[in-house]
Amino acid sequence: MNSIYCYDSELALSISPKGFLTPCCASSLRKEVVNELADLSDFYNGSEMKNIRETLARGEWPNSCLACKSRERKGVLSRRQKSNKTNLKKIDSYSLETIASLEKIDIAFSNKCNMDCVFCSPEFSSMWKKHVKSVQDLDVGLRFGKTDSSTSMDFSKEDWISFLVEASGLKKIDVKGGEPTIEESFINLLEAVVELSRFDIHINVNTNGIGKNDKFIKYVKLIPNLNYCFSIDGIGKTYEFIRGQKFSLIEENFKKYLAHCSERVTVNFTSCNLNILGLEDFVGWLSSLELFVGKRLAYLDLRQIVDHPDFLSPLVISEGEVLQAKNMLLRIAKKNYHFIKKNELYDLNNLIVNSSRDEYYKHKDSLEKYLSYFKQVRMT
Repeated sequence: MNSIYCYDSELALSISPKGFLTPCCASSLRKEVVNELADLSDFYNGSEMKNIRETLARGEWPNSCLACKSRERKGVLSRRQKSNKTNLKKIDSYSLETIASLEKIDIAFSNKCNMDCVFCSPEFSSMWKKHVKSVQDLDVGLRFGKTDSSTSMDFSKEDWISFLVEASGLKKIDVKGGEPTIEESFINLLEAVVELSRFDIHINVNTNGIGKNDKFIKYVKLIPNLNYCFSIDGIGKTYEFIRGQKFSLIEENFKKYLAHCSERVTVNFTSCNLNILGLEDFVGWLSSLELFVGKRLAYLDLRQIVDHPDFLSPLVISEGEVLQAKNMLLRIAKKNYHFIKKNELYDLNNLIVNSSRDEYYKHKDSLEKYLSYFKQVRMT
């Protein structure tokens, strides 16, 4: 049996918003809460990681990796597939030995956030705690674990300097959240990179973009491989319903980033049934901003698909909406926007067109209950 190649299991590690070490954000394996960056080395070289590598090498799925297996069987891009496509180093086979140098880390310093997006959860947003009881009472199949405990990663500049000196092979850091730009540990990371001149490291920051931005624009000018990915899932009322913040705020902030550091600004559009039919207007908005600012956006990422809650998936739409989505995606493709990869449009189209309409009727009642609750929330 052929081995199952996974970059993350070989050369990467992740720290979850609650401080657990894990091979990646999709893995169910959770190790002890991180208290210091030195714990990364122990986990990376430990028995759990070795077992995952050996199991994949046999062509079998480890129990902790079944989320990726499930997504791939559905035809949805998995974390494994996405990571294999986008990371810097490709290896053809597993060494099955301890890898000397970690190449990549994903880190979320905590779940501290300034948004309560409708497709989020208390694990990734501190603002979601207020919704937990009400959402569970809706009886739509959502249950959450403990929401009163969250470990904040307090890493000083000195901590980062020590780690970056030791991790000489590190080439990529993906910073997630929560919202990383409100974390002091994130600022300390940037300061350490500047002090050590570790400009070989690619730092990708996922941000909702609504915070103060002047100091982060400053760091873009100092760190050549620092990139910001803005999570924006629509325009106008669609954005405000999904994200719970004024659209004018993100629009103003995004213009500033685009004006000062356009070549290193990307946008992530997370597709769900609340925004999929608005994608054409969203793309038009991005294009108009380019003209207004006079700068070009680097890339619009269309690979993120909501599958939890499952009733918010873009597959949970009516037959008429499927036809609308198909025609819309074809129109977008014909316009040849430089920041869109056509294969991502085609993948999204195929996913929606080939989905079962049973999904819509199966989840219709849960969707209506959930949307009714958030409509009341957004009005207050």
